[in-house]
Amino acid sequence: RDRAPVVPGNGIETVEAKVVDARTRHSGEQTYQAEIYLGLDAQAAGRQRTMCVRGPCRVDKSQAQADADRMEDAAKDGIKAVREVAAEIKRTRISTTPA
Repeated sequence: RDRAPVVPGNGIETVEAKVVDARTRHSGEQTYQAEIYLGLDAQAAGRQRTMCVRGPCRVDKSQAQADADRMEDAAKDGIKAVREVAAEIKRTRISTTPA
């Protein structure tokens, strides 16, 4: 990826976004899912904790990568922003065929 690292904020110490293989469809097509791991601030949480926020399953890996990028960009505004972006992505119409 040719992206600049995101500087997390608002209670987040570390951010790691990636695309992973998800379940296969009934037709046998492989799907992909964006995951973002947020390392929460030890002072705010009492001890180091990690939270994972996932996007929807996508047939096209590039769509899942775009989801991961959007969630990673939202990390600079805090956990709530990441969860809101994930919820918005899940509400959008999901393409049923690869691009």
